[in-house]
Amino acid sequence: MSYRETVHPNRISPSRLPSQSLCDSQGNLDPIAPFIVLARMCYPRNDYARNQMLSTIRKQTNEGKVRTATLDDDKFMLEVRKLTPQGLAAGYLLITMAQLHKLGQPSSLNKAIDILQPTWPCFVQTWAPEWSATAHLGRLPTSRRNMIRSFNNFLPVIHYWAAFIHSINHERPDIGPGRNEWIPGFLGYAEAYYRLGTETPWQRQGDRKYLLPIPESWRFKLPKALRIHRDLEVTTDLPHP
Repeated sequence: MSYRETVHPNRISPSRLPSQSLCDSQGNLDPIAPFIVLARMCYPRNDYARNQMLSTIRKQTNEGKVRTATLDDDKFMLEVRKLTPQGLAAGYLLITMAQLHKLGQPSSLNKAIDILQPTWPCFVQTWAPEWSATAHLGRLPTSRRNMIRSFNNFLPVIHYWAAFIHSINHERPDIGPGRNEWIPGFLGYAEAYYRLGTETPWQRQGDRKYLLPIPESWRFKLPKALRIHRDLEVTTDLPHP
C-alpha cells in the first residue's frame, strides 16, 4: 500500500496517521495477520478489548505474547457477531456517500441513511449459505441514532468495512480478510475505499472538508513485496426499496 505524503485538505498528513505493522520479527507477514486486522476493525478505539481479542488468538495459536485476560470461544464469537453489523453499517454509509458524490448530489450522511434504511435486510448472513446459530451475525442497526453511532464508532476503520462489503457483494471471499494469503488484496481494496473517502465531501460543520481522513484513520503496514494497489470505479446505482 502507498499513501501520498501530501497534506490533505483536512489538514492531516498521511505520515501522521496511526498505523499497525502486520510483519513478524523476520519481516514476513504475521501468521495471525487476519486476526490483527479483525481486532482493529472490531475495536478501533478500545485498546483493552482489542488486545483481549488478540490475546485469545495468541493463546490458541501460540503465536506471540498473551498480554491480557482471554475470552472463551462463545464470548469471542458473540463479540464478532455483535460488532460486525455495526461495522458493515458504517461501510455501507461510506459507499453510499461516495455514490451520492459521484452523482453530483450532496454526500450527506443523513441522505445516505434515508437511502439505506428501507433497503437493508433485518439480518446479515456472510459466513454460511444458510442460517445457523454460529454463522448468524445479527441485526443491522436501522434506527437513525444507531446508524449514526455505528458510523462514528467505526469511522477510523470505515474503509476496511467497505472493503469487506466489496468482497461480500462480489461473492469473492478471496479478497476478504479471512486468510493470510487474502490480506494483501483486502488491504489494497481498503486503501481504494480510503481514497474514495478522501474525495467525498463532508457536508457537516467541523474542521474537515472531506469524509476522510480523520486523525484516527488506521492503516496497516505490509511487507513491501506483498503490497497491492487496487482501483475502484464508483457505480451510480444507489440502493432502492
